[in-house]
Amino acid sequence: MKYTWDPEYSVEVKEIDKQHKKIFEILERLHVAIRDERTDEFITDIIEQLVSYSIYHFKTEEKYFDKFDYKYTKQHKAQHKGYK
Repeated sequence: MKYTWDPEYSVEVKEIDKQHKKIFEILERLHVAIRDERTDEFITDIIEQLVSYSIYHFKTEEKYFDKFDYKYTKQHKAQHKGYK
């Protein structure tokens, strides 16, 4: 499996798309680390990066939800809480 960004995933907000691309990059690094049977410490470090970056990303998304009065703000924020 390869985690790669595809333009069809775009939400047409440059900052959000850039962050989504970064998440794909981290996921791909995690996939490769697991596939290559890297150390638990190495894999844990990537997972911590993913968690940290995702929380940062959620805050950014929520800023845009509020700024543009996103129709599904309440539902999307609830989904974010499930990951925090």
